[in-house]
Amino acid sequence: MNCKQFFSRYGQFIAIFFGTSSLIAGILFMLYFPSMFDKIFFKQLALREGSKSYGYWNSPPQPLYLDVYLWNWTNPEEFTNKSINPKFEEIGPFRFQEIPKKVNVKFHDNNSTVSYRKSSQYFFVPEQSKGRMDDVITSINVIALSAASRAKHWGYLGTKAMTVGFKIYNANYYVTKNASEWLFDGFEDPMINSAKNNPFITNIPMMFDKFGWFYKKNNTDIMLGDFNVDTGVDDISKIGKIRLWNHESQTSFYEGQCGKLSGSGGDFFTPNITKDQILELFSPEMCRSIPMDFEEEVTIHGVKTLKFSGGDRAVDNGTLYPENECFCSGECVPKGLFNVSSCRYGTPVFMSFPHFYYADDYYHSQIDGMSPDEEKHKFFMAFEPKTAIPLEVAARFQINLLIEPIPSILLYRDVQKKFMPILWFEQHVKMSESIADEIKLVLNMPKIGQAIGAIQCIIGIIILISIPIIKLSTYRRKRKVKDFDKNGNVLLSVNKLNDNLLLSADKRTVPEAKKLLNKK
Repeated sequence: MNCKQFFSRYGQFIAIFFGTSSLIAGILFMLYFPSMFDKIFFKQLALREGSKSYGYWNSPPQPLYLDVYLWNWTNPEEFTNKSINPKFEEIGPFRFQEIPKKVNVKFHDNNSTVSYRKSSQYFFVPEQSKGRMDDVITSINVIALSAASRAKHWGYLGTKAMTVGFKIYNANYYVTKNASEWLFDGFEDPMINSAKNNPFITNIPMMFDKFGWFYKKNNTDIMLGDFNVDTGVDDISKIGKIRLWNHESQTSFYEGQCGKLSGSGGDFFTPNITKDQILELFSPEMCRSIPMDFEEEVTIHGVKTLKFSGGDRAVDNGTLYPENECFCSGECVPKGLFNVSSCRYGTPVFMSFPHFYYADDYYHSQIDGMSPDEEKHKFFMAFEPKTAIPLEVAARFQINLLIEPIPSILLYRDVQKKFMPILWFEQHVKMSESIADEIKLVLNMPKIGQAIGAIQCIIGIIILISIPIIKLSTYRRKRKVKDFDKNGNVLLSVNKLNDNLLLSADKRTVPEAKKLLNKK
């Protein structure tokens, strides 16, 4: 049996098989491909060695920058005059390229978590900065303020000893240094050396030999602590959730509920975000999580996102949200600043948004030079809701110090009580179009799979419908009788002859029929 004979005999069965298979496959694709793809995608999204998310987590796909703005105190000599507000001018930005990495990474398969530490290298980018490293900046003497804040609880002899110490070291409540010293290089101070050499006298823990707001943060992993977060391998809805920080599930810096770890460890958020959620981002610099509320829908490079921002909830101290009162740490202040002193070795550090954005007018009335602007100073993150991938992040915070009169310490006896701005920083990252295109492809794959399934269904239906048509055509072709032989002579089928015989004699026009009748 040759191929032609084979297909002539079994062609319709082959067509039925392929048509039915295509139809069933198409239906299955339309019904199950979206869920199958999601399962595959979320498996890749889970944090494990070799997954695509691991590469993004360990080494971000696009450059990161840290912009720092320093507040220069222009009238420090007038600080004892209570009728004159402190005046500040913003210097910067000082832009640094950041190259982050995770170190001491260890996966724990028994509970689907990963432990690690964070380290970053910072490189000054002068061509993208408005500030220079040799800019001279006057600001609060953080070392003296920190010592005085502790000493005020020591009693009469302790405060007198601190007063003498300030005189010996010729300390003042403000100090002038260049930008590089305030930031990464740090500067020496005799009080630091004294505290390191005599910890039993000063009772002030000193971790470093210099002071700088980012001193020892460049290319080290000692500043941010140990993290332990969920990988999402067993349950993708838990990915990125912080389990432990410095090996504890609750910090000692805040009381009660405020001390419990919650939210994202900073790299992943749980998928399928909805507008009614409150998202939380844990910040090791503040030893707490920052809540974010849904604000609006925005489209970034063609991808629809949900924008969450820090608002009243993030900077409230119990006035609007009673559950936030435990963040006061003994110093409840009007909305807009929150106390992180316990997280900063007792130094009276208060965090806010830049320029006291979203803060009570109380703070603006104290300080000259603040110009809050929503576009420049809002803290927000915009997520693609299904994948929880942030397409734009603007992490912006300001460091402030509370300086207040301490009657028992001469240096601080006549100062004003003010929340003084020191610096503010931002990391503003917007995903590139190429990454956005990858996200769009991921989001469209279920629809593409369903479209392929629909095409398969159509092909299967066409094949199955075509079978009886082809079969009927083949049957008619076999039953057809040729009217002429190869020599052109007219042929007559038996059926045609019988039909002709039924005609009356005068209507029988076929010669062959007449001959047969004559013989009969």
